[in-house]
Parts: sequence; C-alpha cells; structure tokens
Amino acid sequence: MADNIIRLADAPAPETASVPHNIEAEAALLGALMIDNRLAEDVQLKLRPDHFFEPLHGRVYEQILKLVDRNMIASPVTLRPMFEADEEMKELGGPSYLAQLTGSGAAVIGARDFAEQVYELALLRALIGVGREMVENALDTSEQVDPKGQIEAAESALYRVAEEGGSEGTVKTFCLYGAPDDPANDQRLPDEARLHFDSAPVADDVVIAGEPRAHLRAALSTADGNLVVRLQDVASDGTSFVMTTGWLRASHRTGHEHPALLTPGQPYDFDVALWPTHWRVAAGHRLRVSTQW
Repeated sequence: MADNIIRLADAPAPETASVPHNIEAEAALLGALMIDNRLAEDVQLKLRPDHFFEPLHGRVYEQILKLVDRNMIASPVTLRPMFEADEEMKELGGPSYLAQLTGSGAAVIGARDFAEQVYELALLRALIGVGREMVENALDTSEQVDPKGQIEAAESALYRVAEEGGSEGTVKTFCLYGAPDDPANDQRLPDEARLHFDSAPVADDVVIAGEPRAHLRAALSTADGNLVVRLQDVASDGTSFVMTTGWLRASHRTGHEHPALLTPGQPYDFDVALWPTHWRVAAGHRLRVSTQW
C-alpha cells in the first residue's frame, strides 16, 4: 500500500513531525472507505475529520461521510469535483490522488485496524498537547503560583481527552454503534424516515450472533441506489439501537462482476449481507428491521 501513496509536498515542521502519526494508515483507511462505503457507518461513530494528522486526509474523510449520509456513492469519481480547486490536492497532482488511495483492495481487510490506529494516534497527540501545556504553565510564574489550580486544570484537560473515547473515561474500540445504552445512538428519530418492520416482544432474552442476511423484494423509483438494512433492538420505552447493518448497491444485486441497472417500478429480489454481530435482546424488547435507499 505504501508504494501507492504520494507523500505530501511540504514536510511538517520539526516539532510537528515528532508527534505520533501514520500518514500511510490514514491513506489506506480512505482508500478502503472509497472501495467499500459500508465501512463508513462503522468508522464514523468515533473517528472525526480532525483526528487525521494530515488536514487534506481529514477533508477527504469528511466529504466521504457527507456523500454516504446522502445515500450516494463515495468514490474517486464522485469526490473529484469537490477537490479540483483544493490547493493542497493540486500539490499532489490533483484529484487523481484520490484514485491512488484506492490502489490496494487489500486495505479493506484492515480498515478497522487503520481507523483504530488513526484514532489512537490522535488521542496521543492530544495528550502531548496537554502535557506541553502543563509544563508551560508550571514554568510560568509571572502572574501567580497556583499549583493546585494547575493540577485541577490538568485533570480537567486529561478527562476531556479520555472522555472523547468513552463515557467512563476509557477509549473504546471500533465496534458497531458503541455502547447499547448510549443515548446518542438512539434511532427513534431517524427511524421516522425509514420503512421498518417490528416483531412482537420476545418472551425471553434472545442472543443474536453471527452474520445476518436480509432477503428483500422491492421496487425502486430509480435505476440504481444503495439499499441499507439495519437490524435493531427496540426497548419497551421505544428507544431503538442498531445491532448491525448492511449495504448493497442495487445494480450489484447479482454480483460485482457485471452490474445491471434496474427498471424503475419493477420489483427485484435483493440479498443484503449484514456485518457480524453478537447482541443480547432483553425479554420484552422487539426486533426491528429498517430499510433505507
């Protein structure tokens, strides 16, 4: 993968270069996201554009998420118009750099590992920033000597860094949708715009484990589009959390070798593979299958 990456034209300043970062991991992750857009729904739950060391990579990542959120394909072709006037992209040869990022399909296999490393390195850089500020404040006695106040400020800064990774001050790993009781993951509002089907409440606890598949028969109003299927856990109070999700480009319904467009309004069968999951559905909860395209 490293042979396919163009190094940035301007080397960072010596002090900046010393902080932890991995340009190759960032590039490999972006390439994987453009090859398989389904990865974005998993990765974006924790990884933000500002976690990227290279600002250009952060901007590319942000645009990928915007396209995916609009149910559009994020690829070097669809991203090209957004970066034709980008000065930093021009230094790398223009938008053709986007195509070079997808040079290794093997990057898809390690996408979560790349995302994990980009995220962890960003937290390390934040820690370095807190440490440097602590040293500078401790050395500065021009106003007042207040070690206790500085300790409290340092503790608050460290807590903010830790909280970025988890509600209990720990850094989460890249698992689908984070903690099941995280209110930020409640799908009730998004579900209002989705077609969804609910089961009756389960009588006993049920464990959903493995790789679910959704078999759909649907007619689309367009010749192509992304079908998104989510398997969800709906509590008795109506809160809804995603257990796993899957994507399928409609034109790829019979395989990726020979895509075939649809006739709008004509029903077709779709087999959508969802990501592996292991989830306990509590007694009294419902199962929900929601669809979006």
